[in-house]
Amino acid sequence: MPAGVSAGTKPVKKQPEDGEIEQHAGKDFAGNGFLNCACRDDVAYPLPHLNIDKKEFKALIATESLFYFDTVYTGNSADRELVKDTRGFGFENYVLYYTFSDDTIVTCWLDYNPIAETLNNYPERLQNVLLKLGHAYGLILIDWNECLTINLANKHALCDYMKEALD
Repeated sequence: MPAGVSAGTKPVKKQPEDGEIEQHAGKDFAGNGFLNCACRDDVAYPLPHLNIDKKEFKALIATESLFYFDTVYTGNSADRELVKDTRGFGFENYVLYYTFSDDTIVTCWLDYNPIAETLNNYPERLQNVLLKLGHAYGLILIDWNECLTINLANKHALCDYMKEALD
């Protein structure tokens, strides 16, 4: 995934220095987790303000999705917990999750999830859905790991991002 983008240049991925990964990985580790974590600020314009209807949202995504998950759990294999009001659509080893309240979309996010080895190809169906979501609702994708924002209605920007993010 690209680490930064500037006009007219190709995104460049920063390589960690020798020992940098180990240094940060061991810092504040308490055996089962980390003592400190970065907390993001609340978004300036929360998704519920768009009043996206859950049924319309699902109908738009379902045309391209390979799988639908009406039961979603969080945690790990030893400690799982059902997450109410959360659903997911599976694509080429990616899942588009969403939460809802009173039939309105509250949050939406992507996660890499190896559904099947045979699906390890370019996620064209996912790209099509993201483009549709951009046009229908004016959504943007925020890649928190890479500090990037992508306008989902901009096909060129979305294609470039997905090609770089999958390398």
